[in-house]
Amino acid sequence: MPARRLTASREIRAVLAARTSAHGRALVVYARCLGNDAPPRAAVVAGRKVGGAVARNRAKRRLRAALATTVLPAGTDLVVVARAAAVEREYAALRAEVAALVDRATTRANVAARAGAPA
Repeated sequence: MPARRLTASREIRAVLAARTSAHGRALVVYARCLGNDAPPRAAVVAGRKVGGAVARNRAKRRLRAALATTVLPAGTDLVVVARAAAVEREYAALRAEVAALVDRATTRANVAARAGAPA
């Protein structure tokens, strides 16, 4: 299911506050389970550690493209944080890492939501 964009800073902060994440070489995925059948939403962010404006925008474009090919579960908000390796990593490896980390983060978010943890 294609993801809509998560744009409001308060919504992005809510996902980060849920503290459910999966880390990789090129990115970190934060997830929050909403517990409904709403379409998935995602935000891609890149800090200044990634590089200059051109490098940050390239990393975000590549991660958005990789997210578009990944199946995202309904009722989930995701924040994908780029690391410097996202700019130089081969696209096939980046896409595989995105898929694996999204799966791991959403599984952890669903477990946390079922356990009654604030998600």
